[in-house]
Amino acid sequence: MALPQPIATTTPEAYRLAAARIRRCAHRRLVCASEAKGDYEVHCLHPALGVALPIGDMTAATDVCNTCTAEGIFRPDED
Repeated sequence: MALPQPIATTTPEAYRLAAARIRRCAHRRLVCASEAKGDYEVHCLHPALGVALPIGDMTAATDVCNTCTAEGIFRPDED
């Protein structure tokens, strides 16, 4: 039986950390800003706000949404 050979890489730290991802919220809307580039704008639709609050692109929204402390808005697999 052959054993798989390790993959040689010049950046071993690339395998240590998972990519940052946005928490799955029940009150978030993604709006396609540029279909060709795959850019999205993120809006918060929390009922207490009354209106859709634009957060920014996916990078900015990741920081904002991951630090959100509102109760019960994240999907059960995220709490």
